[in-house]
Amino acid sequence: HPPSLPTTDLAAIPGRKVSTSGQRPGWMFVDSWYVIGPFPNPARQNIDKQFPPETVIDLDAAYEGKNGRIVRWRFIQTGTPQLVPPDMEDYAIYYAWTELYFEEAMDVWIAVGSDDKSNLWINGQLVWMSSDQLKGWQINEGFRKVRFLKGVNRLLYRLENGHYVAGLSLAVSTEGTSTY
Repeated sequence: HPPSLPTTDLAAIPGRKVSTSGQRPGWMFVDSWYVIGPFPNPARQNIDKQFPPETVIDLDAAYEGKNGRIVRWRFIQTGTPQLVPPDMEDYAIYYAWTELYFEEAMDVWIAVGSDDKSNLWINGQLVWMSSDQLKGWQINEGFRKVRFLKGVNRLLYRLENGHYVAGLSLAVSTEGTSTY
């Protein structure tokens, strides 16, 4: 079972680096992402469509997004666990990408939250897929224990917004890890 996750007062992962020593126990949220979108999703028709960020991550790339607008990756740093995409629109798809550096390989609990549907890949492996329901953001929507490799780990988050607001979060537990 995952350790208890508080809903407030989480620390950010500064510099996106996770070390095996010197960290206080608890949960930390990932505060730095590259974000791109909106991509079109009229009446949720593209809920399963793959857009270019799902096949290649090129932070210098530009793509045709919703309503023919050109979209580019933008660096966003948050002060809270929930990342709200810039240029948020109804019926749109967004992607967020980041790297986490681990000093040692370890199995770690993560907490995923999204408003609305989301998928999360770590090092190319799908580790989270939320339901297709339109729903509000909760930091503790789902938990997974995942393997992070020693060194750089690449994370891709896909977020679908149905209407109104959208957001995503990723918290990483620093308790109960096993290092290899």
